[in-house]
Amino acid sequence: MSLSTAGTSGGRPDPVMAELSTEVRIFLSSTFIDLKELRKDVANRLRDVFGADLLIMETFGSDEAPPEISSVRRVRESDVFVGIYARRYGTVDCTTGKSITELELEEAERSLSAGNLTGILLYWLADDVAWPARFCETEKTAAARLSALQEHARQHTFTPFRDPADLPFLVIRDVLAKIRNRLTPPSFRARQVALPGDRRLQRPIGMEFLTSADARHLCGRGQKIKELLGALEPGLEKPPLFMRAFSLLPLALDGSRFTRAH
Repeated sequence: MSLSTAGTSGGRPDPVMAELSTEVRIFLSSTFIDLKELRKDVANRLRDVFGADLLIMETFGSDEAPPEISSVRRVRESDVFVGIYARRYGTVDCTTGKSITELELEEAERSLSAGNLTGILLYWLADDVAWPARFCETEKTAAARLSALQEHARQHTFTPFRDPADLPFLVIRDVLAKIRNRLTPPSFRARQVALPGDRRLQRPIGMEFLTSADARHLCGRGQKIKELLGALEPGLEKPPLFMRAFSLLPLALDGSRFTRAH
């Protein structure tokens, strides 16, 4: 399986998305007529983010079995089952009297019990959200079965959604939680920074050679020099020349500022 090239340049996978690459196979189940565009949006986002191998009826191709039977069989090949439901019960299988979407969910439950499926994630359009009338069940039997399917779906990770535009992000969040251990771990390359060590003074050196590395030898000495001068000659009205020069040292050694002596 190769990463999707959507959102890349020159057909090369986005290196950020490559960090989330995985071999997960996701089965996307839903009614088709009413949710066609939403299915497409969710499928594209899953490919872009995970590079997922999607099992969707649009890509099943030719099969000797009827399309509805083929889709149920393909559930067994998936790692994660994602079911999206709105106000239609969907195409009914003549043999069982159940819709294809319900049969797909039942097959996912069997696969989960057998340990072949990582998780079942179901999303249902909230009951109080307005929806086109042409996409709502009006036949009593189908409406009753849809209601029963909704109650059955609550046994699993069940997330109602109000805005179809939010659904792809909800699906990505939940799929990530299910397959986190399969993802390529991100590479953290810590930048190594070497801090300079303290420099020991081997002998007295002139001010013109002092650097910040010598700060610990000099900081805070200004006040001490003032105290020393005061203690040596407290009664002198005019200190000797060498002492007056010595008294200027605190200005040169104040804080971490070092000036060149002339």
